[in-house]
Amino acid sequence: MVAALRRLGIMRAMVTSGPEPVLCYDATSAFLLTPPTPPRIVDVTGAGDAMTGAAVAALLRGADFATAAREGVAAALLTLQSAKAVAEHDPRSFEAALALVPATVPLQTAGALHDA
Repeated sequence: MVAALRRLGIMRAMVTSGPEPVLCYDATSAFLLTPPTPPRIVDVTGAGDAMTGAAVAALLRGADFATAAREGVAAALLTLQSAKAVAEHDPRSFEAALALVPATVPLQTAGALHDA
């Protein structure tokens, strides 16, 4: 999948599929990020936007892509637990959500997702 998206000119992406691991890649790396299971899901509205916004904000702050992806998943986690499309949270709740997001797992160049 990564190779196919790169051929289309998409050089950095986070590909989601609900609760499944997020496929993340840029020009030099590809990795999976398994989102934590939220204690409860109130509404899914805005979760993808929250993930994207937080990841872009982290990249603009100078974070590496793996850190940005983790922050995006943490923002999505908070949004899933909120009745609002834009979840209200403070730095402490964001740090708590980020602590639940596991480290990234590099894709092997021979992996099916990477070469498909």
